[in-house]
Amino acid sequence: MPFVLLPVLAAMRQVYTLPRTPARFQAYLRLLHGATRTDLLVPVQHFNPLAKEALVARLDELLALAAEPVVAEALGPLNAGAPAGEPLVQVALNLADDAHGGWTNRYTTDFANKFALGAPLERGFCTPLMWSSEAFSPALIEHRTQAQAWRCRYRLAHPAPRTLAEHVAQEVYVARQLAPPAAAAEPATLGAYERHQAATDQATLLAFFYGDEAARQLGLRPLGGLGPGAGFRLAQAL
Repeated sequence: MPFVLLPVLAAMRQVYTLPRTPARFQAYLRLLHGATRTDLLVPVQHFNPLAKEALVARLDELLALAAEPVVAEALGPLNAGAPAGEPLVQVALNLADDAHGGWTNRYTTDFANKFALGAPLERGFCTPLMWSSEAFSPALIEHRTQAQAWRCRYRLAHPAPRTLAEHVAQEVYVARQLAPPAAAAEPATLGAYERHQAATDQATLLAFFYGDEAARQLGLRPLGGLGPGAGFRLAQAL
């Protein structure tokens, strides 16, 4: 299953040259769905079509960093030894606005991008996700690209995760491809995992992976003693 870059940043920058009016939103829909608007044709679903100038400036930073050539180079190790003739997966770097717009919730959007991979993959798409609130660097772009591509590769070989344990198994696999194990598992997170590993409800999954403060912001019950990104750190430790 080879991965190939699908450039989208310049096309979104062109959309953002239009005023923040319905005309810009229609241009975004034409890019996203094409003329018929019946399917996802260009995976730019995480961009805010009515983004303010601050997000456009962050997009310009990605363009100045040559972010998409970095993505293309980062895919090389995943493509090494890929059998010829397999369907291509097109990789489109997305930029979500978690700092200045009301379009995106950081936690729910990140969760869906990492775990709800079925529909994009059926269309041959993989979308590494950058956030407007973070500092960009080639190393971060490379890491996000490879992590998301490994998720897609895992998902193509496994059914969609249902339980907390199945979600953690995916992230353990991704972490193994990217780096040696991190520090030992945090006791509170390990305890929460042992108590809730059979859980399938999104409230528990979000609270586990993103921590107590994220749970409170989402109006969910915290699991207790979990810091930001607790579930992902556990996967790295395991």
